[in-house]
Amino acid sequence: MPYVKKTIKAGATIEIKKYFTSKYKAKGIKRGDRVGITTEEQEKINQRHAEDKLRWIMNENYVDGDYHVVFDYTLENKPDGKEKMRKDISECLNS
Repeated sequence: MPYVKKTIKAGATIEIKKYFTSKYKAKGIKRGDRVGITTEEQEKINQRHAEDKLRWIMNENYVDGDYHVVFDYTLENKPDGKEKMRKDISECLNS
């Protein structure tokens, strides 16, 4: 049975993933029709793949010394529309 080795270079990191697949270079195998809702097991797999992709994007675009800032409002100060939030962000970044 074939194993696939995947090397991901993202910024200063290199990840090597080795996984099993029965469909590697198989001829004539097409994707099946959608049958039903996503199972809980598949949701976990989808979540893991999303985390991997986010980690790779962050490793590629950020280096040591970069800052991560989260802007938030309290419930009492939360603005009604997007325009007010955009104005607040603009004022913060331009000051």
